[in-house]
Amino acid sequence: MAIHFLMCSERSGSNFITKILNGHSNICGPATKHIINPVARNLFRNEPIEKADNWNELLADIENLINVDFSSWKSSFDFEDLKCLAPKGEVNSLLRNIFYKEASKFDKQHLFIKENVVYEFLPFLLLNFPESKFVYQVRDPRDMALSWKKSAVHPGGVIKGARQWQKDQQSTLKNLIN
Repeated sequence: MAIHFLMCSERSGSNFITKILNGHSNICGPATKHIINPVARNLFRNEPIEKADNWNELLADIENLINVDFSSWKSSFDFEDLKCLAPKGEVNSLLRNIFYKEASKFDKQHLFIKENVVYEFLPFLLLNFPESKFVYQVRDPRDMALSWKKSAVHPGGVIKGARQWQKDQQSTLKNLIN
């Protein structure tokens, strides 16, 4: 199963692109759950991950992330389901199988995953998903900043949105060049 990650700024139309691709008969663009980002950033807290207590704590955290109500999946996961998805300590298998399960619910062979600020945990993705591809999406900064201004969850208005766009583009391009 091919995995593609979307690299973009928030308020760039990424959910729309994901939904469009999800409409393809072979591509699963699951609703954004933002699972990989917090796992990648906080995995060090569960080291050594092979230790049963640490692994179980990670599974409990992932269960909470998956079951947040801001987006819905056809698949459901509880702690016991997660335990069955990967051997203890195999984070990449666990994450991969979470997304594979959702794709299989729709009988789709490819994944298109949207996560925010991919550039901040790109080494984790490259290490754990070496076969994956990346799609780089850019929205006109004026449109993105106006969208940011209209959003109740993005404080700071147009200036903050434009600065975030600039940071996202510079950080993403830096990673793509290296």
